[in-house]
Amino acid sequence: MTVAWVGGCTRAKALASRRLGARAARELASQPSLEAAVASLSASPYGRGVHAGQSLEDAQRAVAETLLWNLRVLAGWLPGEGADMVRALVGWFEIANIDEHLQALGGVDDRTYFALGGLATAWPRFAATRSIAQVRRVMETSRWGDAAEDTPWSIHLQLQASWAARVYDKLPPARPWVTAAAASLVSRVTLLEGRRIPSAVAAALGRALPGLDVVAAAFPEPMDYPTFLARLPAQTRELLRETAETAGVSALRPDRADSPGELETLAGSLWRTEVRWWSRMERDAFALLRSSVFGVEPIVGIAGVLAADAWRVRAALAAAAYGTAGLETFDAMA
Repeated sequence: MTVAWVGGCTRAKALASRRLGARAARELASQPSLEAAVASLSASPYGRGVHAGQSLEDAQRAVAETLLWNLRVLAGWLPGEGADMVRALVGWFEIANIDEHLQALGGVDDRTYFALGGLATAWPRFAATRSIAQVRRVMETSRWGDAAEDTPWSIHLQLQASWAARVYDKLPPARPWVTAAAASLVSRVTLLEGRRIPSAVAAALGRALPGLDVVAAAFPEPMDYPTFLARLPAQTRELLRETAETAGVSALRPDRADSPGELETLAGSLWRTEVRWWSRMERDAFALLRSSVFGVEPIVGIAGVLAADAWRVRAALAAAAYGTAGLETFDAMA
C-alpha cells in the first residue's frame, strides 16, 4: 500500500464530518416551511451551495452538487487508480447531465449541468452533440456502450445498465448494492412500465446480475417472479420479495396491463424497495468506512455514506415544502 493510498483513505474518513446525519435531517424535515428549512441547511455542511431564498428544486440540486464536490475532493487525494474508482461512482452525475442535455435537444430551455471536472468520462463529447442520433453515436464509442434506439428512454436505460456494470467491475465492495439496484431496475421496467428490456441493455445488466442476462434479455415470455427472485443473491432476493408480496406480483410480464389501482400499489411497493435499498446501503457503507484497510473499502464507504446523507437531506427539504403530509412521508421513509 502506497503512502498516497494511506493519505487518501485517511482523508476520505474525515469527509464523514461533511454529512448532516439522520437526526438533523429529521429536524430539517420538521421545519415549518421550505424557506425555514433552506435557511437552516445553509448553515450546515451543505452551505457551500445552499442559500436562503432557493426554490425546492434549486436547494435539492445544491445538495447534489455538494455531494459531487466532496467526491471530486476525494478523487484529488487519491492516486490515479483510486481516482478512477471515484470516476466510476460519479457516473450518476454524468447520466444526469446527459438526461438534461436530451431535454435541451427536445426543446426544454434553461438546462443546468453538474461540473464533473476531471471525473467526466465522455461528457464534453455529449455536450457538443446537436441531436439524439449524435448522442447515441457518442455512446457507441465511449464506455457507455450503444443504446438500442435513438430515443431518450433507450439511451437512459443503457446509461443506467452500463453504469451498474462499470461499478460492479471496478468496485467489488459495492457489488451487493449494484446487484440489488439492477434487479430493482429490471422489476421497475418490466412490471411498472410494461416494457421489454433491449438486448444491449440486458448484456450490460448481465454483468451486474450474474446469470440473469438471459432473464433480462427482451422477456419474450412472461417469467415466474419467484423464479426470478430465486436466481438473485440472498440479500437482493429479500429486498425484492416484499415488493412482490405487497403488490401481488406473480410474473415479469412485458405485456402487463394492470388497472390504475394495481399500478399504484406496485409503484408504492417499488418505492419502499428503494427506501430499504438506501437504508441497507448506508449501513454497509458505514461498515466499509470503519475498515482498517487502506484501499477500496473506505473509498466506497465514504461515497455511500455521503450519497445516503444527500438523498435523505433532499427528502427532508421536500418534506418541509409539503408540510404535515411531507413529514409523514419522511417518517415512513425513515
